[in-house]
Amino acid sequence: MPPARGQEARSDAERRAARGHASSEVLRLASNPAIQHAIGALQARRLADAERIVRQHLSRSPRDVAALCLLGDLAVRAGVLSEAETLFRRALEQLPMFAEAQVNLARVLSQRDALPEAIGLLDDVLHDQPEHRHLQLLRLAWLGQLGDYETARDTYPELLERSPDWPEGWTAYAHLLGTLGDLPGAVTAYRRAIALAPHHGEAWWGLANLKVKVFEAADVEQLRALTNETGLDGERRSLLHFALAKALQDSRDYDSSYRHYVAANRLRKVLLPAPVDPIRAEVDRSICFFTAERFETASRAEESSSGPIFIVGMPRSGSTLVEQILASHSLVEGTSELPYIPMLVHRLMSERRGEGALRFPEVLDGVPTEKLAELGQAYLDAARPHRRSDTPFFIDKLPDNWRYVGLIRMILPGARIVDARRGAMACLWSNYRQWFARGQEYSYDFDDLVEQYRQYLRLMAHMDAVAPGAVITVQHEDVLDDSEREVRRLLARLGLPFEPSCLEFYRNNRPVRTASAQQVRRPIDQSTREDWKNFRPWIGELEDKVASLTNVRR
Repeated sequence: MPPARGQEARSDAERRAARGHASSEVLRLASNPAIQHAIGALQARRLADAERIVRQHLSRSPRDVAALCLLGDLAVRAGVLSEAETLFRRALEQLPMFAEAQVNLARVLSQRDALPEAIGLLDDVLHDQPEHRHLQLLRLAWLGQLGDYETARDTYPELLERSPDWPEGWTAYAHLLGTLGDLPGAVTAYRRAIALAPHHGEAWWGLANLKVKVFEAADVEQLRALTNETGLDGERRSLLHFALAKALQDSRDYDSSYRHYVAANRLRKVLLPAPVDPIRAEVDRSICFFTAERFETASRAEESSSGPIFIVGMPRSGSTLVEQILASHSLVEGTSELPYIPMLVHRLMSERRGEGALRFPEVLDGVPTEKLAELGQAYLDAARPHRRSDTPFFIDKLPDNWRYVGLIRMILPGARIVDARRGAMACLWSNYRQWFARGQEYSYDFDDLVEQYRQYLRLMAHMDAVAPGAVITVQHEDVLDDSEREVRRLLARLGLPFEPSCLEFYRNNRPVRTASAQQVRRPIDQSTREDWKNFRPWIGELEDKVASLTNVRR
């Protein structure tokens, strides 16, 4: 029964009073000299010193909310999310209405397969701070990650009506409309953001990333002027160069387009240097670790009559097309790219960090069968909130899961795995032309790109040798050449009956979040199959490097 109006009002008043108490209490606690000293160390990037100071203080004052939150922030920076979660929860035990701890805990939970709880925490904060528009955007983004696009779409107009001059809000709305296939609406929203903030690189790149010809001559001139301006930060300048390169590519000025792609990638590489631990080392370890003997139990497992279908491979490999084809089957639901397999790896690393510097996949060594089964169930539990139908199968299309195919075989032995593969030149050049919001640090340099592709091929070849038939390879060019033959073959390998709807995948109006969202809403088009050849006079270096690869279509 809903509360009476007076009860509801008192409840809100109590909430506001609690918020005020929390804020004043934290200000008082944060004035402690030890906390101030730790904050200074943190600002100076002396993270080890900051952690030591805070832990010493907490040994004397274990309920100090400011210290708990500061140590939680340090745990987040170190990537130890389980400890960060514990610390923020301890802070909230002391001050349940402390908004900063609620938001920080929500951010951690969003990375730890607990989006519904994270959204609930934001709802609690937004109840008292409804005008906090950045939290509103964060909440809508998380709803999208859960697949609740309808709620997000219905919420944006009201939010933007209150903040009509907010370019970030219009850009986020445009991203959502593009995901939902509303191309005219997305273009209009991006252009609204650009009109409000001409230097807003994310909106310009959003237009380019629609992968259709939307740029006009005036856009090219405006982008040229913007990229020549001084004072822009590297991130924004990189986005503007990527957008201008795409606009020039559309107008067939390939020479100028290439030069701006190079400028964009150089800037991005400075911002996101390649990881210190190269992918080769990880693949070497995986090849040694994942043997035929280790997969004996998995190889005896029967394919399940329900569960995940993993689509793995390099980004820009045609994986979204494969996903769209399969998601057009009556027994399969597409849930986009789920982060939970890499999360399980981080969870294992965190749980075993007291045993020394364990890396993947050695962190799996000695893990009992029961624990592996628990990890598999944890993955299924985390994926469940993303489901919007009761189909027996669902798709996880996170490309980088190719690195974890061995893990998938161990924790979900009945799962199906599809390797979406594309010819090296087309795939790598498409990666080089793409701005990625996060990850894929290797994509901004030809050497790093070829090395990533080489290691991907090595590991897939090894998995095929030690677990024959466990991974189904779908060659993108074969799908383009004879889609019905390849679709029938794929469905048969997956144990699914053929359905004509899979050939008419472009009629499926499901949300698509990847860069190929607009392309898979059209029938198969051969025109872009080898568009890298338009740049052949300038990318001989990449072609030479690809020639060093073996067993790969060029």
